[in-house]
Amino acid sequence: MEDKIKVNLSYRDYYSLMNDMNSFGYVKENGDPKRNQFINQLVCNYYKDDENRNELISSLLDQQLKNNIKGDVNDLKDSILSIALNPPRDSIISMNRDCSISFRPNKENVDIFNYIEVNLLQNQSISNYFRTLFHNYLRLNQSEREAVIFTREVNFINEAIQKKKVLKIRFNKENVDFYPYEMKTTKEENFIYVIGLLGGKSILSIHLYKVVGLTLTNHSFEFTPTQKKELQKVSSSAIEYGKGEIVNAEIVLNKAGEKSFRNIWHNRPEPYKVEGNRYFFIAPFYQLIHYFTRFGSEAEVIKPEKLRSTFKLFYSQGLNNYQ
Repeated sequence: MEDKIKVNLSYRDYYSLMNDMNSFGYVKENGDPKRNQFINQLVCNYYKDDENRNELISSLLDQQLKNNIKGDVNDLKDSILSIALNPPRDSIISMNRDCSISFRPNKENVDIFNYIEVNLLQNQSISNYFRTLFHNYLRLNQSEREAVIFTREVNFINEAIQKKKVLKIRFNKENVDFYPYEMKTTKEENFIYVIGLLGGKSILSIHLYKVVGLTLTNHSFEFTPTQKKELQKVSSSAIEYGKGEIVNAEIVLNKAGEKSFRNIWHNRPEPYKVEGNRYFFIAPFYQLIHYFTRFGSEAEVIKPEKLRSTFKLFYSQGLNNYQ
């Protein structure tokens, strides 16, 4: 299978795939998506998981039907599987708004695409197979999808963490040693971050998709007790801000602020203590800035002074724009 493949997708699935290309760095310098490269990576890393999933569903269904229905159940099973394993085309979201995406198997992946054509189509068109595959991939949360696209990196990093092996990564245009401590998703399960020591010294928290030039070495390492304590502090905080300063903060919220704090989940720091309308945090400096600057008059930073001064400057500069 080397010809171009055209797949019809719902509006939602099409733009979700395009969003993943952008979110995971599959973008050319001019801003265009690296569509063919991304689709090849998705197919090659996910087709086997999807195949195993479908086989498990078929096996469980076959067992249940045979236990409850006498006679031949194959036709019934095929009908149920056809409904269960194929995404609906007439949902409200996709109605009259279908899109299409075209791609071509890369030379190094032709064997995988041939395997799919010979073994997995099961009387359906190639377009419908990939439409279903992409739909099932998009049913995963974003961090799970990131792990699919970067399967090689995930495997290398997990092995390095387990065996305490040094990794080589490309950072600031140089090949450097990286001592991995943990791989962890954000609280909202949007992205995966890798936490460790760059050059065995400074803490680095980096997006999985930004880990480039990855090589697993045979060199072993051990973290000191102090390094473990600092890495654990980063890991237990908001990992997006792993390189930033962690501060002890006190913030007063009025009634509207308390309501906003309950309702705004994205990037929210967790207080370690609440006394009335006073909230106490041990959190990254920039997480507190990015979260609470949207509150305006609903919140007042009491301490530390550095954070309070940063908020004063932020609001005063904003006010200057309207005077």
